[in-house]
Amino acid sequence: MATVKKHYSERAWIEGSSEKQLEEVASLAGILSVSGFPDLHPGKNGPVGMAATATRLYPHLVGNDLGCGFGLYDLGIPVRKLKVEKAEERMRGIDFSAPDDAAERLAAVGLPSDLYPSALGSIGGGNHFAELTCVDETFGDTALGGNVMLLVHTGSRSLGTAVWEHVLGLSDDIMAGLEASSELGADWFARHDQCVVWAALNRRLIAETIADALRGDCETICDVPHNLVVADTAEGETVYRHYKGASRLRPGESAPVAGSRDSLSHLVRASGTAASDFGIAHGSGRKKDRASMHSRNGLKRSEREALQRTQFGGRVICDDNTLLVEEQASAYKNPRHILDDLVAAGLVEPICSLRPIVTYKKASETDPAAQRRADERKKGRDRDARR
Repeated sequence: MATVKKHYSERAWIEGSSEKQLEEVASLAGILSVSGFPDLHPGKNGPVGMAATATRLYPHLVGNDLGCGFGLYDLGIPVRKLKVEKAEERMRGIDFSAPDDAAERLAAVGLPSDLYPSALGSIGGGNHFAELTCVDETFGDTALGGNVMLLVHTGSRSLGTAVWEHVLGLSDDIMAGLEASSELGADWFARHDQCVVWAALNRRLIAETIADALRGDCETICDVPHNLVVADTAEGETVYRHYKGASRLRPGESAPVAGSRDSLSHLVRASGTAASDFGIAHGSGRKKDRASMHSRNGLKRSEREALQRTQFGGRVICDDNTLLVEEQASAYKNPRHILDDLVAAGLVEPICSLRPIVTYKKASETDPAAQRRADERKKGRDRDARR
C-alpha cells in the first residue's frame, strides 16, 4: 500500500468516507504516493481533493470533466468605476453559446476544428461559475489590486463526458487502470490531453464574452486545471500524476483557491509542492451534500432572494432554484481554514484574498435582457453576412 500524505489539520472537516477512499486509491496497483488536501470530500469514483502518483493510468480517478480548472483574468476595469447593478444586468444578458469562429479557435490551439465546437463558450452547472472579483486583502508584494478580475470555473463539458464513455465502453475493468503503453491507454491519454486544451480554451472564450459585455480587457493572470493526469519523470522513470479537485502547481506558480459565492477566495503561490505530488487544494470543498441542502432553506421566496445577495454587497445570478440552494455558502468549508492548512503544510504562500462582486451561475432562458442581446448578435451576424 502506498504512502498516504494528509496535508490538513483536524479542523478541515474531513469525512471518514473520504479518507477511506484515499486508502483505496493507495491500495491500487502501481500507486506510489497519495496526497489528501483540506478540501477533501467523497466522490463518485474516488476522493475529490487529492493527488496520486502512479506507474499506470487510472481514468476513474479524474472522471469525466477532464481539464476542469480555474482561469483568472484582469479585465482592466478599475474597481472604483464598476457599477455593480449595471454589471449584473449586462452579465444577465449574455448568451453563453459557441462563437461563430469556434472551428477557427479550435484549430488555433492545435485541436481538430470539429471537436465539439458547439459546446464551446458554455459554463455548465454544478459548481461551475464565472465571477467578477477584486482584491480584498494583500499578503506581501503583488502587482494586483486596482482592477476588477474575472474568475472562471469550468471544464471540457460534453467532450469530457464523451471521452469517459468511450473508455468505459472499451475497458473490461476501468478500476484496474490502464497501461500507458497499451493501445487503449495511449488513446485515452491522447483524448485526455485534447480535453485539457479544450477546457482552457473554453474558459478563455467565456472570459472574452464577459469582458466584451462589460467593455473591458481580458488579460490572463493564470489558468490552472485541477482534473487531469500529467506525465512526469521521477528517478529516471515515467510516472503519472493524477489530480482530482487538486490544482497541479510547480513551486513558483500561482493559482486561485476558490471560496464559495459568499466568501473570499485566495490567490496563492506554490512553494513546497514537491511534498504533495505537486498538488494543492483547488477550493473550499463541500462539507454537506447537495440533497441535504434542500431541507435547510431556500424553499421560500424570501430565502431564495436572500441567497442572491452576499455579505459583501455582491450579487448572485442564478435563476435555477435547485442550483441556488445546493451551491449556497453553507454547503462549503471555510476557505480561510483551507488556506491556513495549505500554508501550515508548507505548500503555498498567500498572495491576496479575492472578494466576490457578481457571481454568474445560470440566468433564465426567458430573461428579457438575454433575449435582447441574442437578437442584437443575430442582427449583427446577418449584417456581416450581407456585406
